[in-house]
Parts: sequence; C-alpha cells; structure tokens
Amino acid sequence: MAEGFQKLENDLEGEAEKCLQELVDRCLVLVCKKSLDGTKLRSCKCGKKVGIPPEICRLWNLQTFIVKGPSLRKITFPEEILGLMQLRLLKLPEFYLPNPPSLSADKGSHMVFSNVQTISYLSPCCCTKEFITRIQNVKELGLSAYWIEELGLSAYWIDSWIDYDGLLNNLVHLQQLGTLSLTYRFGGFLPASAKAFPATLKKLKLKSTYLSWSSLDIIAELPNPEVLKMMYGACDGEEWCPMVMGFN
Repeated sequence: MAEGFQKLENDLEGEAEKCLQELVDRCLVLVCKKSLDGTKLRSCKCGKKVGIPPEICRLWNLQTFIVKGPSLRKITFPEEILGLMQLRLLKLPEFYLPNPPSLSADKGSHMVFSNVQTISYLSPCCCTKEFITRIQNVKELGLSAYWIEELGLSAYWIDSWIDYDGLLNNLVHLQQLGTLSLTYRFGGFLPASAKAFPATLKKLKLKSTYLSWSSLDIIAELPNPEVLKMMYGACDGEEWCPMVMGFN
C-alpha cells in the first residue's frame, strides 16, 4: 500500500483497515484481540497455510523483514526474495531460502544479498557454498535446526541423509561474520575443527543445541572469541571435563 500498489479510496489508515478486514473475512488472518468496543483489531496472526507470496519482489525498497512467533514450521521463501537488493535484515523463527544455482544464469547474476547484514533463523541446509557466497556482508547469522526435532529424526539418520557438518564448513567464507547463533539439535553436526568458522567470529550463542561437552574444545580453538552465551540445553550431559586449559 505504501509502495502504491493499492489504490486508495479512503485515507491510508482507513484503507489499511479495509484490506485487513478482507483478509479476516477470507480466514487468511486470524483475530487475536479487539478493542473494548469490538470495532478495532488490536492484534492478529496469519494461519499456518499462508506463505510468502512471489509478489514480495515488488517491494524494491524493503530493508527490514521480521516475523515473530513460535517455530511451528519452516517457512519457504520464493526465489524472488533474492532480488530485493535493499534488504538488510531478515528475521523469522525458521525459514528456508532457495539456492541461487536453481535460477537461470542471466536472472541469478544480479540476485545477490549484497546489503544483508542480519539473517536469522535460517535452516542449516541452506548453507551451501553457492548461497554463502551470495551473503558476503552478513555480520549476524542465526541457524535453526528445529525441523529435525519436529520430524522426530535422530542425528544418526539425519547424518546419513545430508552432509550437515559439511555445509557448516562453508561458514568460513563469511569474512565479516561477527555473531553466530545456533539453536535446536546441532548435536551431531558441529564441524570437527574451529577452522570451519571465520576468524572474525567473536560472539557465539548456543540454545537447545545439545552439543557434546567435547564440542566446546573445538569452540575453544576459535582465534578471536569474546562472548560465549550458553542457554538452556546448550550441551548434553551433566559434567564438563575440558581437554583444553582455556579459550583463546
């Protein structure tokens, strides 16, 4: 509406309320709260079947895209999202981005997230070398493996299905990455060496990753760590027997 795609019959606020009510009437948006007199919508949410439409590519000046909510399912973006050259911040509970090689050569050449600085929480299966090289300016990255837990698959079966730790090795190409957040079931997929992470990494946050305590010995080898934030379920086990004397 602000970009001029919607013709205004009333004032901007009134037209927005009209469009929102149409979505409610079509059951595409669920009403959570109303005003005391019942005439105004105070909060609402989208149903599970509502995805990200390809028309998002029309928002040429979009710089920030944030969706808040529980990690109930993985959101898949259309490949058109790669054409938003002004996008700087992309934040959702968990989402999947298409791999650039799936695009045609002439179309994919300009589809680079050159201005994106913050991405979270991205599915780890997106961390291919082809995609990582398209987000070279990212400074903050969040990865969520919630979908593994949701499907009820063990680390053993996932490990035989996808080269998970191999994908995480591609993070070394992010030479401006300063903050990395990992959440949900990374237990069997942390790279075997700290060399898989860029030397610029200073802050690492772990939540519900259920890493083995021995994985911290790998993290201890990071060259420039400043902050290690371990939240609930960061490691699996009651006792930490470090094999190293301390962190670098």
